[in-house]
Amino acid sequence: MLIKDHSYINPFAILESISYMEPQDYNALAVPVIENARIGANVVALEDIMKFAESNGIEDLGIALNAVCEANSINKSTIAFSIQETSLIGYPYYEDIVSSILAENVDVYAIPISIKLPVVEMVDMSINQLIKTGNDTLLEAFTHSDFDRFLEAVESNPEESTSRLQTIKNWIADIKHNVGDKPRDWISKQIAAINSKMREIIYKIQTSDPKTKGILTKIKEALAKAIEWLTRKLTNVIRRDKDTVTGKIGRLYS
Repeated sequence: MLIKDHSYINPFAILESISYMEPQDYNALAVPVIENARIGANVVALEDIMKFAESNGIEDLGIALNAVCEANSINKSTIAFSIQETSLIGYPYYEDIVSSILAENVDVYAIPISIKLPVVEMVDMSINQLIKTGNDTLLEAFTHSDFDRFLEAVESNPEESTSRLQTIKNWIADIKHNVGDKPRDWISKQIAAINSKMREIIYKIQTSDPKTKGILTKIKEALAKAIEWLTRKLTNVIRRDKDTVTGKIGRLYS
């Protein structure tokens, strides 16, 4: 499925809004291909091409890519890949696949987690509490997925409006539903969300005046501690899980 993207502000913005392939759509034509004029390439999500390959018993990524390109009448040499940051965090086998692709001089673009997601807003709320009060209740509750404690802390804040509280309750209800089914994906989102804010904090430390560097450094340390704890937790989850994607790859251009 070839999709034209004419975004010049964020050439990968459209990738944040496209849903991954559903199980019944595992055919070559259903794999989304984004014609991106900004980078001069047709972009395929690595997650999609791997799902297509696995579901059709294809162990060579080059063969899978051939099928997708033929179905969309595009030249394979115009292809670049994208991969979500959360996939790289939660599914380590993607690192080897990305390395193999890059070794063939094919571009791979890592897509950061969308700042519009509730998980990122929850980190924002945690940082704001640290800045205003020095209290890390929200960050600790978020890190440990203690949603009841997180909500209690938010409800105790007189600055939160009723409508905002309801929005947060809806977030948490949705997250709770998904955490039980896909804890690995949730932890990956937590780490990616904190990573996105960590990058902002590091930049602010480098560019801010000395008066604000102290609190920013404390926030950086708190975020680093949270990432370390979540990474250990994710490692344990990965050890228990069995990956369904083989991660095998042949040559893209043979």
